Amino acid sequence: MQKVALIRFDDGTAKIVVRDRSQPDGISDYFAKFLYAKRINTLEDMSGKLAEVLTETFKKHREAFPESIRRNGTERILDALRSEPSYDPENIEPLINAAFGPLSADSPVRKTLEKALDRAGLSEESFTVSAAAVPRPRKRQIRTNEGVQIIFDQDASGHTIKRDPLAGGGERITITTSGVTFDDAEPDDSRRRN
Repeated sequence: MQKVALIRFDDGTAKIVVRDRSQPDGISDYFAKFLYAKRINTLEDMSGKLAEVLTETFKKHREAFPESIRRNGTERILDALRSEPSYDPENIEPLINAAFGPLSADSPVRKTLEKALDRAGLSEESFTVSAAAVPRPRKRQIRTNEGVQIIFDQDASGHTIKRDPLAGGGERITITTSGVTFDDAEPDDSRRRN
């Protein structure tokens, strides 16, 4: 079928689900005029929801991904969305590959993603992602094999935080500051209290 519309009435309010193959990322003029219909969610709303669903799915399954994806998965997802891809629930593989890498058909990540897309109201929507609506990370976090954790404003990258690769895969991280404002001990709460 080329055009399909389902209408449901709840307490006198009509909700319409539209599928129009001639314009998969929006409501065609035909439906907009004939049914006096308009989208509830803007492209910016849906783009923001998609970014949230993908990042939350990644965080939930972070340890299941290979190291190359695990170490900067949120950045990878946001970069993929900023390239303004088309989101089509009937052809989601390009977005999955860009965000998570290839996933098997029975992957738990895929199942979590499908449920989250449904809860966000995106399981039936097709649209082109709005790069302006994809959140820009404010903070960046680095954790090293030695247990060092650095959290800093994204804007500080390059002039306050300098990263130099070393032979063997290591890095030298240099922090240049005008002064330290916090330097306190963190108690070890991992031990059982009697």
